[in-house]
Amino acid sequence: MRLVLEKGENRRMETLQILEQRITQLISLVKKLQEENSGLIQEHSQVLEKLEFLERSMLQDNNDLEKLNKEREQAKHTVDELIKSIDTLVGEKQQL
Repeated sequence: MRLVLEKGENRRMETLQILEQRITQLISLVKKLQEENSGLIQEHSQVLEKLEFLERSMLQDNNDLEKLNKEREQAKHTVDELIKSIDTLVGEKQQL
């Protein structure tokens, strides 16, 4: 009878050891996943910062481009006016 009890206890001990190993593996896996998650959170934060920087840069570039387009239109208008003035002067001189 004692032999039967010992076999039962051995099985329980083996089961507990297996359970303990699995719990240890799970704890290790949870720690690893927490570390990965922490790294991903940090990476996500960096990507957001970079995205915000690029968005601000793009807005500034668009503003600069708009300003340059306005300056170009003003310069074109000024050149057109100069050409008209020159044509008028040349026309007047030819009539004399």
